[in-house]
Amino acid sequence: MSPRILLLAVSTLFYAISFSQNKIEHYYNYYGRECLVDEARFYSLEVKTDSGWYKTDYFVSLKKLESAGLYEDEDDKIPNGSFYYFYPTGVLEAAGKYIHGKKSGTWMTYYPDRSIKDSQNYIEGSLVGISLGWYQDGAERDSLHVDENGNGVYVSWFENGNPSSAGRYVQFDKQQGKWQYFHKNGKISSLEMYHLDTLIDKNYFDEDGNPMSDTTSTDRGPQFVGGEKAWNKYFDKNVYFPSGYKFKTGYQAVVSVTATINEEGKVIDYRVSLPLNPAFDKAALGLFDNSPLWDPAISHNRKVRGTVTRSINFSVSTDLY
Repeated sequence: MSPRILLLAVSTLFYAISFSQNKIEHYYNYYGRECLVDEARFYSLEVKTDSGWYKTDYFVSLKKLESAGLYEDEDDKIPNGSFYYFYPTGVLEAAGKYIHGKKSGTWMTYYPDRSIKDSQNYIEGSLVGISLGWYQDGAERDSLHVDENGNGVYVSWFENGNPSSAGRYVQFDKQQGKWQYFHKNGKISSLEMYHLDTLIDKNYFDEDGNPMSDTTSTDRGPQFVGGEKAWNKYFDKNVYFPSGYKFKTGYQAVVSVTATINEEGKVIDYRVSLPLNPAFDKAALGLFDNSPLWDPAISHNRKVRGTVTRSINFSVSTDLY
């Protein structure tokens, strides 16, 4: 069944819901807990087939498909078949196949503009063969070659073409031997030695290539400059409540926004990852329209590109309708 056919079918399900032994329906709130229909952010439908339980999840506010795939069991623990995942816009985010709970064959992921993000090849849940990744502009981001015995070579690049990291894997996913990491300017940032994924030695270098005496890890994701206190101040100053809406007592409207922060701390991409409705989605995105610089992510002693997801809370004491 195609995603388009599934999407057409769901429009009637929101208004005329039927229950049977071959159909299970659930409603979930923002936090992923089951809830009443009028509080739901997600709707889930499971239909029993000859091959298992086919599950489709939807963004309630948009009546758009979030994911679809077949499970062996009613509890949705063992995926077994083709799976599709979608952005709230309806654009395909990822697609691939499971066999008895393990990824198999080629898995593809895409950016919101439909450009290819990753092409990965799996055998029984492990990456085998050639896997490639790209930046949104088409520049190569990383490359992994793994043989059938689990021995692999990994290389990654910054968007400017300079090397980002290089090293070897054994047993499919365990770092082994010398790994090199680089600053965006091409200078070495860290030399690390591994044995079966255990770090046994490392040396750090500054952006000019000079050895550093302090090798304490400072790895972290992107952070708003000044921390949560500064973010709350920025939020209070820049957020607005869409006109024409009211809230039920105690109710909170939450929109999730996912942003990409580059090595210089600039917000280079942002999108709604969990929508509420167009008015609130637009208000949440407005916080990132003219965002100040962030502190970029740090990994292996150098600044790297990273993503951050922020929950934008709109709450008042009156009711939404």
